[in-house]
This record gives sequence, structure tokens and C-alpha cells, in this order.
Amino acid sequence: MTAAHEGIEEIRLAARRALTLGVSRDPMAVPAWLASGDERADLLSLVSALGLRNRFERPVAPEQLDTFDAGYDAARMPPSASRLILCRLFAPKKKLYEENTLAMRTLDLLAARGLHLHPFDYPALRRLMAGDESVLDEHARTWLSRERPSDDGGPSFGQIIQENWTEFPPAVREDYIRRLRSSDPDGARALCEEALANDAATVRRKVLGALAVRLGASDVPYLESFAEDRAKSVRAVASSLLARIPGTAAYAERIDQAHEQITVQSAGIIGRKKVLLPKIPKGLAASREAEWVAETFADVNPSELAQRLGLAPKKFAESLGPTYLRDTFLLNALQAGDLEMAALIGAQLDARDASLFLMNHESELAGLGEPQRHATWGCFTNAFRGRSLHDACAVVQHLYTALRVPPPDGAVDASALERSWGKWARDAVADPERVDGYVPRVLIAFSGRQDRADWRARMQILAPSLTTDAFAIADLFDAVEAHPLP
Repeated sequence: MTAAHEGIEEIRLAARRALTLGVSRDPMAVPAWLASGDERADLLSLVSALGLRNRFERPVAPEQLDTFDAGYDAARMPPSASRLILCRLFAPKKKLYEENTLAMRTLDLLAARGLHLHPFDYPALRRLMAGDESVLDEHARTWLSRERPSDDGGPSFGQIIQENWTEFPPAVREDYIRRLRSSDPDGARALCEEALANDAATVRRKVLGALAVRLGASDVPYLESFAEDRAKSVRAVASSLLARIPGTAAYAERIDQAHEQITVQSAGIIGRKKVLLPKIPKGLAASREAEWVAETFADVNPSELAQRLGLAPKKFAESLGPTYLRDTFLLNALQAGDLEMAALIGAQLDARDASLFLMNHESELAGLGEPQRHATWGCFTNAFRGRSLHDACAVVQHLYTALRVPPPDGAVDASALERSWGKWARDAVADPERVDGYVPRVLIAFSGRQDRADWRARMQILAPSLTTDAFAIADLFDAVEAHPLP
């Protein structure tokens, strides 16, 4: 190697050392020729000076790395052990089958206890925070908005209030009115009266539909004002809501029309069983039958129709023929708050039918008032206590996703699922790789404190590969629930 090449290599080495000065414990070794007056000394002196300056002067951070004041309330931080579990369960490289449902369940539990995520954990909990931004605290929402800035630069979802709710997209406005109706139905209607008149038809239709929550006689005058609305779709929504309010002309008319479009037939060898069938118009394509039934019987109170038909509620529920007819009346019963009839119809569903119903009607179920959503769990008891534990867990997840309220105590306990648990556990012990690994996590996450302890004891026979995350969830939820309220 020539002297020139050796000199260049020495310069590079000196530059690397100089530029890392301040993070290395070893002082920069000055080449012997630097002190001897070599002509390259001036260049190396400059490099060394630059390194020394970098030691005391931090360059300006790029804009995307700019910081913000996250604030900190120690009383609202989860216990340290819980923070570690959260970061492990929702680590960026980890993927759980039921992650979205588990994220919603975890965020809802933290919010119910008045706890916030620690700002230091935000980068590790991106996927958890994405489960539902609306239940996060202000600092977490701000951090997320900086990580994922909106296209229009508008306010984040969680900051919506009465003074700015009209600035948000239609779907967000609809959700806001729906939530406000649960606590202040008259106030939510007043906001609609002030703002909807000049909105586009698509906005009026969406937001007006949110008034279905806690619908009552006080809403009649406002809904009747849409009788001459310029958009047919808006008139249809208003008419549909009026048809759910007893005492209105639309309500009586809806029952009369439904009575004319349904028939009671005898079935079986001796004709003892009754079957309710819709009078499908002649020539209607089979692919459109479900749509016709949904339109014809939408908003019809099933208990009132049963009375017209001379059938007891239980007999009416057992006699519903096609699946789409049964699903329509189940939804009607839930929206009308007729939980006795809803439970009778829901008892006819197996796990597969229940899951399909919940997936197809998630938005409608989310629009129920909170007391109705809590009570709706009891309408699907048979479905998630069936023979297959896999199907039971699927129903539990679909119910929580749609209702966003935890199951009542004892709904997912060990005794209720004794038969299905026994079969699944035997298969899991025999071959852990062939069973549904998410089952233990779902059973733990949706059980009450005592039921979680029971499940933990029963799961001791399982391989650690099936229980590690489930036990971590149990530790997390136990710690959060035991944490004193702020």
C-alpha cells in the first residue's frame, strides 16, 4: 500500500473516531505523524475539531422526530407490571388471532378504571392504541395523530364535542349522535335540528338514523318534519323510525302490512307444528327474497305481530321459518327493547347462525342503548354454550365487537362451558398443535375475576405454548381491576 493510501486510511479512521467522540470511552488516538508536522496535519485537525464540536452541539432533529408535551399523571398510570405485559402482548412483531377484539377489551377495561397508557409505551403499543382511538386519553390521541396525520388536517376523532361536531366526517358524526343519545336523547335531537337542514342527503340520512337510540314519543314531531324532505332516502329513514314508536300512524300501518304479508302453515306428519312463512311475490328471484323480507318486515314489533296471529311468544319464536325471517324479527325485537321475545328467538340460533347474525348486523347492534346492549348478551346464551368451544369463543368475540360491553358475570364461566371445555381440553393435551390456540385467551379475557381464577386452575394441564399469553392476560386484568381508582 502506498504512503498516500495509508494516509487516506488514517484520515478515515481519525474521522470516524472524531465523529463518535462523546459516545466512545476511548480517547481519539492521534497518529504520530500528526505531531511531527506532516502536511496532512491541518486536515486532521479540522476533522478532530468537528468531532469535538459534535460532542457539545446536538444537531437539530428532523421535523418528523420533533417531540410534544405528553403530560403525565402518575395516579392514572397502570401498575408497572401491567405495562410490561401490555408491551409484550402487543409487541410490534407479535400477532394474535383475536388481536382486535382483545385490544378493544383491554382499552375498554383501562378506560373503565380511569387509567391511561404511559407515554413511554406509545411506540410499543401502536397496535393496541389502534383498537379504538375514541377511548384513549388526550395525550395518546395527540401522539397517534402525529404518527398518522389526517389527510385534511382536521381534528382527531376523540376531540369531538358539541361545538365542533359538524366539522367531522358523516360516520363520525353519526357515532357521536348515537353515543350522545344514550345519555341525553333530547340534547342529541336538538343538535340535529340545528345542523342537519343544510347538509347533503347522505349526511342527513346517516345522522338521522342515529336517533334510533332511546327513540320515544318526544321524537315524533321532528321525524314527521321529514315527510316532505327532498331526498327519498331521508324520508325512508324518518318513516322507519316513526314505525318503531307505538301510537304513531306509521307504527299501526307497519303492523297491518306485516300481518298481510305473512302466513301460518302446518308442518309435520300430523300437522301439529306451525311454521311462519313470508308471502313471497310471484316471480321474485330467489336471490332477492332475503332483501324483500328485510324491507317488508323491518321495524315490525314481533310481539305485536304474534298477538295478531294468535300465537304465544314462545310458539312464534319457534315457528319462524326461513333464516332471514328469523334474523329480521330478532333484530326488530332487540331494537324495540323487547328482550323477552329476543331471548326466545335467539334461543333458536346455533353458534354459526349467531355469528353470521352478529357480523351482518354489527352497526345496528352498536346503535342500541347501553342497557339494551348489556341485556343482549343473555339472548345468545344457547349459541355460545354449544358443543364446540371454538364456536363459543367466536360468538363471544362477535358479541363483544358489536356491543362493546362485557358479558355478565357467569356467562363465560367454567361450569357453563363444561361439556365443550372437556372435549377441547382432551384434544389440547393429546396434541397442542392441532387445537385453536386462541381459545384460552378468549376464555380468560371475557371472564370475571373469579371465573378467570377458575379458568387458570383448569388450564394448568395445558402446554405452556397454549397458556402463556392467557395467563399474562389474567395477570394484566387482575392488576388493572385491583388498581385503586384515580
